[in-house]
Amino acid sequence: MCGWLELSVEVVFWGLAIVLAVTVLYGHFYSKRNGINMNAFPGLFELFGHVFKFKDRVLSGLFIFSMCGGAIIGVGLIVLIFYAQSKGCNIHVKGSIG
Repeated sequence: MCGWLELSVEVVFWGLAIVLAVTVLYGHFYSKRNGINMNAFPGLFELFGHVFKFKDRVLSGLFIFSMCGGAIIGVGLIVLIFYAQSKGCNIHVKGSIG
C-alpha cells in the first residue's frame, strides 16, 4: 500500500513544481516581450494588471491556476502525506519557518 502512496506524493510534488516553474518562466518571457520590468513593484503590478485584465489567456490561466490551484494542491499534498504516514509509510518531511 505504501508504494502507490509514496509514488502519488512524488508525482503531485513534482507536478506542482513543474507548473510553478513554467508559470514563472512564461511570466518572465511575457514581461520581456512587453517591456515590463518584473524586478520593481510597479512592474509586478503592471504584470498582474495584465493577468487580471486577461490580456493574454495563457498568462492569465497559468497565473490564476498557480495561485489558487497551487494552494489547493499544496494543501492536498499535505493531507496526502499525513494520510500516508498514518498508514505506516515511511515518508519524512522536513520543514522550517524562518
